[in-house]
Amino acid sequence: MTFDIVKYIDSLPEDCIKINISCKNITFIPDLTRFKFLQILYCENNRLTSLPSLPPTLQILSCSENQLSSLPPLPPTLQELRCLCNQLTSLPSLPDTLQELSCSVNQLTSLPLLPPTLQELDCWKNRLTSLPSLPPTLKKLSCNKNQLTFLHSLPPTLQQLDCYKNRLTFLPSLPPTLQVLNCSNNHLTSLPFLPDTLQTHIQFTFTWNNPIYSNNPIYDIIQSYDKTFVNDKMIILNKFRFFYYSLKYKQLLLKWLWRIREKIAMEKYSPANLIKLLKNVNEDDPEGENAFDEMLNNW
Repeated sequence: MTFDIVKYIDSLPEDCIKINISCKNITFIPDLTRFKFLQILYCENNRLTSLPSLPPTLQILSCSENQLSSLPPLPPTLQELRCLCNQLTSLPSLPDTLQELSCSVNQLTSLPLLPPTLQELDCWKNRLTSLPSLPPTLKKLSCNKNQLTFLHSLPPTLQQLDCYKNRLTFLPSLPPTLQVLNCSNNHLTSLPFLPDTLQTHIQFTFTWNNPIYSNNPIYDIIQSYDKTFVNDKMIILNKFRFFYYSLKYKQLLLKWLWRIREKIAMEKYSPANLIKLLKNVNEDDPEGENAFDEMLNNW
């Protein structure tokens, strides 16, 4: 049944604060200006090529997995913008209130100025050759699978940095708050000093496929640990798989064995077998009574 987007939007009260029209196979969204209190708009996984003007009260816009080539001006109250998996070549100006920006899997060649309140930036798999200055509040940066040749200074609050599959030749100083670092598949020839958080969470540090030659004493540990970590995980996985299938087929094995043992037990303890054994006991033999008792015990 075809979803009637016009009828649905017209049926909503003017004071609604959330509209969810995701996964409706719609190609457009009608005018939303009458919704004076709208805060959340979900319209992912449709066939949208454009969006209408957005209400000035909107705080969350999630329009991923569409066919958008551009976005309308963003409201000044917006806090979260998720526009992954579209055909965007650029983004409009970002409001100062924005805290989360997810614009991965598009065709972006650059990003606008980042707001000072931004905490998460996901821009992986685009065509970015550089990033703007990073805000001081940023906690997560995922910029992997781009064409970056350098990174600006990292904010002191950063906890996660994913920059693998770029063209980086060096990394800036790493903040002491960093807990996750993945810089594999770059052109790095050295690593900066690794903070204590990474040295104690070294399982979250990956530096594969880089021509690194460094005197950093922790680097040799990381390189060997990368391989050892994967090998150990594979061993654990195989043990778990063996244990899982052992438990899974244990009951089947017991049933199969019981079918064999049940037949033997029924033959051994049947009255016919007892009569057959009794015929072998010679009653005239002086030791016949003892033989009879031994036969019963064995039976």
